[in-house]
Parts: sequence; C-alpha cells; structure tokens
Amino acid sequence: MASRPFTLRNLLLVLGVWIVVMVIWLIVRAPFAAGQRLECVRYVILMVTQHVKDHGGQWPKNWGQVERANPPSGTPDRPFEWQKIHLNVSVDFGVDSAALVEQGPEAFNAIRPRGGDCGDYTEDVQMLLTAIDAARKAKEAKEAKEAEKAEKDKTPEKADEDKETSSGTSEP
Repeated sequence: MASRPFTLRNLLLVLGVWIVVMVIWLIVRAPFAAGQRLECVRYVILMVTQHVKDHGGQWPKNWGQVERANPPSGTPDRPFEWQKIHLNVSVDFGVDSAALVEQGPEAFNAIRPRGGDCGDYTEDVQMLLTAIDAARKAKEAKEAKEAEKAEKDKTPEKADEDKETSSGTSEP
C-alpha cells in the first residue's frame, strides 16, 4: 500500500485539533493559575504584615526585607518558592505605610497579583492595614513614653539649677 502525501487538508486538520487542545488546556489551567497567584499574594501579605509588626509599622523597602521576615508561628516558611512568588506578585516598595492605612482596603494596590486576577484577598489586606496602624501607634506611644521619661529625668537637674540661680540672685 502506498503512503499518501501530507495534504493541506491534513495540515488544517492537525492545526485545528492542536488549537482545540490548547484552548481546552487554557480553560482548565486558568483556575489553577489564579489559585496559585492568590496563594502567593496572601503569603506576601502575611510576610509583609510580620515585617510591619517587627519594624514599628515601617513598610519594607525591598524583596530582601520581605523574605527575611519571620513567618508567624504555624505558617510554613517557603524560601524555595520565592522565585515563583516574584513571578506572581508585584509589591510597591515606595509607598508610605501611613498613607495605606488612610486609603483603606478598597484602594489598596501596594501588593497585587501579576498576570491577571486571582480572587478576593480583602480580609488579608485589612489584617495588614490593622497591623500597620497598631504597630505605628505602639511605636508612637513608646517614643512618647521615652520622651516623657527623658524629660522627667532632666527635670530634677533643671530644678536644682533653677534653685541655685534664683538663690544666688536673691541674696544681697
């Protein structure tokens, strides 16, 4: 039996089957990719939250600071996945954390997925903003307490100096 030559019709048939398979693959893969992006975004938010708690409400300046944050207890450390995380998540390292708190979770875009939508992570953002606000307030309270203590420590010396000055000038 002689083999038939590869015709244009056969080429179009193979091309059509390939296109159908690719479309099905993209449809099946889309939810998986979105789930992977959501997992990465949520993990970055968790690590940034920990960084913020550890650094008085200060927003991280680069990926290194996010990666070095200590994961909360019970959270798996995923150093082997940082390359995947970088591909799936975009972080604006130039934002002011106080401005983020004022914006609220609806306008939050300092941490976002790359390559498409991924689902809802508003609760995670709210947790991050709450941590920023609490850490900043705790830092301000600590600084105010330290300033008050420094002023209090300085006050007896100043009072002694004032007594000496006033007693020196009041004597004839």
